[in-house]
Amino acid sequence: MANDFSTARNEFPDLRGLAHKPPTDYHCGKRCQRSSQLIRKIIKTGQPAEAERAWWDEDEWDEGRRRIKRGAADWRDNEDGTSNSNSLLARNTGTSRHILGMTVAVECDDETGEFNSGGYSLCTTCRAVRHLPSTYFPRVINELICSQKACLRGEGKCIQRVMPMKVLRNVGTRECARWQMSQIDVRTCCDCMLNPSSPLVTYL
Repeated sequence: MANDFSTARNEFPDLRGLAHKPPTDYHCGKRCQRSSQLIRKIIKTGQPAEAERAWWDEDEWDEGRRRIKRGAADWRDNEDGTSNSNSLLARNTGTSRHILGMTVAVECDDETGEFNSGGYSLCTTCRAVRHLPSTYFPRVINELICSQKACLRGEGKCIQRVMPMKVLRNVGTRECARWQMSQIDVRTCCDCMLNPSSPLVTYL
């Protein structure tokens, strides 16, 4: 934090141009599906479904009692080929080799990008929760992630913007922790960048 604008201008890092360049492909197994279901239920209702359990502690899950029951129609795309919000939730939840921890998409825009205010978003996004490994603190981070790679009907691509965030990492053991400062990239917004060959460039 800075006490005045002059200090912030000189000490805060320049975040322009920061982006996750590798494409993100998520894989969500049974454990990920159980966690994501509980997270969405907690956020939607405001109350934990089971107070005595912690969704971030993998050892507390009883696999036999927690099965995801989803109707096939709930996760299908729209008839016109566009993706509905439920489909985007499924596609943007899981683990990826490019992202530390597990990402759980909580709420996604429809592919139309239409807002209640009457405007439109060029890139659809998802409000997400990232669950870091047990050696990190804090374990839970809120993010805004790109839900699709293309924008403007393929005339551009969605670029994930990030902000560096300092966290603690345990380099010791669970019984005798040794915490060190570490830095991760937190996904904060999504930009639509036009392809150089797009005819829309002439309107800029």
